[in-house]
Amino acid sequence: MLREVVFAFVGGFACAAYGAAIDDIPWTASNAAALRALDRGAIEDFVNRVAGDGVQHANVGEFVWSDIAGDGRYALVLTADTTGRLFFDAVYIYRRGDRGKLDVQTILGRGVRDLPEAVRQLDVDHQLELVIPSGLDAQGPGGPLSPTVVWPRVYKLRNGEYVDRSRDFPRFYDSEVLPELDAAIDEARKNVAAEPASAAEAVACFPRRRLASLEMAKDKILRVLGRDPTAGVNAARAWVANADPCLLGNAILVLRDVGGHGDDLRAAENAMSQRLKPAH
Repeated sequence: MLREVVFAFVGGFACAAYGAAIDDIPWTASNAAALRALDRGAIEDFVNRVAGDGVQHANVGEFVWSDIAGDGRYALVLTADTTGRLFFDAVYIYRRGDRGKLDVQTILGRGVRDLPEAVRQLDVDHQLELVIPSGLDAQGPGGPLSPTVVWPRVYKLRNGEYVDRSRDFPRFYDSEVLPELDAAIDEARKNVAAEPASAAEAVACFPRRRLASLEMAKDKILRVLGRDPTAGVNAARAWVANADPCLLGNAILVLRDVGGHGDDLRAAENAMSQRLKPAH
């Protein structure tokens, strides 16, 4: 989502001192030290003043100043929460052009942490990519039977806006993401095997859902990279065939994300409906 805000500076206009400081400093490499000296209060005041009164107050989490386009102009990249629950799932990118014009882009992620590590140089050009943890389900968790599956999505600048170009960065996934996922999957499998057969369903489901979520993240990456367009479908079918109470939500998520498997998806949704029916 990209929008433009144009500042009109009028003599005697009253604005917060912090915000005025941001407006007065050119966002250029020569002013990088001054920009980075601004504290969270200054940033939060600026963000909410730009958004206007019609938007719920945003709490700023992490923020970085960076020359993301490699053109000597600095951008403000930050995480924000507008729910009041301190869920910093939104990444905002502010870029200033000539005559005070401000471009603002919002990218929704899932539990964005360590923002400085998310602003990365992943290829040979002078522009910086954003690596944003993203949920497999764009709508977020849908209840106790819906999994939380997070995978790192790579965004690249195209015509002044960040767009998802994850498929263009196989080296990043092969060198950094997939090895860590494989190690986590191995550990999760051990935890599943160690769970006693007598464990209550709610207890037994946790390690299995953890394993399934890790496998689903890996399968998503394999699909994005084009290595296996149907990765995860067979596992989803098995969860449905077994009417696995722990993993029906996972099956629905996989089948919706892959697409093109309507019969399998309907079977999974029917099994979930039966599962959620109240006992008589």
